[in-house]
Amino acid sequence: MRLPERISSYRHIAMTLLIIAASLEYSLVHTSYHALLKIVKVAAALVLAWAFYRDQRAVFSSWQMKLSRQMLLHVAVLLLALLGFQASASGIEVLVRETNAYGPERTEQLEIGIQMAAYPLLILLLGLFTQGYIPWLRRNAKHLTLLLYLFLWIWCGAFYFYMAERTKGSDFIFSDEAKIQMTLKGISSDERYDDYDEYRLQEILKKGQYKKDYLKMGDDEFLTTDATGIDWGEIYENMLGREGYAYFSFGTSSEPLTIKPKLLDYDALGAWEPYLGKSFQVVDVRLYKSKDGRTGNNEVVYVPANEGAEAGQTQLGEPDETMKLYFAGQDYEHFMQVFDGDRRDRHLSRLIAASHTLPDGKFLELYVGINGYASYHIEDFWYFSAITITTLGFGDITPNSGPVKTAVTVETLLGVLLIGIYVSGVRTKKPGS
Repeated sequence: MRLPERISSYRHIAMTLLIIAASLEYSLVHTSYHALLKIVKVAAALVLAWAFYRDQRAVFSSWQMKLSRQMLLHVAVLLLALLGFQASASGIEVLVRETNAYGPERTEQLEIGIQMAAYPLLILLLGLFTQGYIPWLRRNAKHLTLLLYLFLWIWCGAFYFYMAERTKGSDFIFSDEAKIQMTLKGISSDERYDDYDEYRLQEILKKGQYKKDYLKMGDDEFLTTDATGIDWGEIYENMLGREGYAYFSFGTSSEPLTIKPKLLDYDALGAWEPYLGKSFQVVDVRLYKSKDGRTGNNEVVYVPANEGAEAGQTQLGEPDETMKLYFAGQDYEHFMQVFDGDRRDRHLSRLIAASHTLPDGKFLELYVGINGYASYHIEDFWYFSAITITTLGFGDITPNSGPVKTAVTVETLLGVLLIGIYVSGVRTKKPGS
């Protein structure tokens, strides 16, 4: 390939990348991929500017650039690609502020129309008028068909993500397993959890143990109507161990907690009405950080000392932290009877599991994650787009609104059509071959 032809090819490839980046920018503006997209735009713009400069030099054989229609088109494409998105966003903001004629819904529709449709289409239109771009598209139609197929997959996935973000996930129906995996994916990015926690949290989500009727007793104490359970107990002991706590002791408080109407609000009345007048045994758990160099190693060991208010203090001094646990009826006495034979078996996780206490609001985080949009990621919708365009249809994610159903229909039909065109182009023999 001669140098002018190679430069022209670089220019057209850069033009194509600019059009693709402009088409995706609005959908990806609130994701981590937006920075990468901007880098692609700038790089493509630089290549386009360089190629156009070299192309002009080859034509005019001079350092002096001559003003032409093609030069104006290239300058317009470059400025629009690099500055058009921010300029249109600023223009919409000024229009809405100055006219007071657009509410939130109308403003969003205006942004969709301009940023997702008019902005990339204008760049495409200007690109088609540049010299040699349409013949280049025709010459490379077979390869560009595959590129269009991949672009359709990425663009639709970004569009689904935008729609889910806009409607807080209500545009889609997720299977229980999909909700669990998406919630766990959000949890895995939280430094408070490790792999062991994720396993236990997965069990909690599958068993529905995040659904708790509760009363908030303090900043970090939640009284629940049912027993906490071993999965929650293991999580809390694991997390306390990571925080540096190595030992614990416990003893009953002198005053039990009696459920009174003043502790309830309207939302809690239905679940807690059967417990009115009933008492919960309060147990003080004293937590100690190691003073002998021992680390918790994600395990908090029971200190065998005298029961009662002074338990553990003879060996470890004052506790570093105190946690309250609430036991219903005879649960505490039953716990002590079961584990009285071997005090080393009084694991903190089992003590928490036997109580009706969640020491913090992690169960609320799980409830929000499993029922809301907060834990979803754009990769989930690219997966859904891949399942749609390939017509696999696993069913773990299904559309739940008119616009999304329309987009799914169009993506499926275009995906099948484009693959057919590509396969037909590959199998077509050239005359004389």
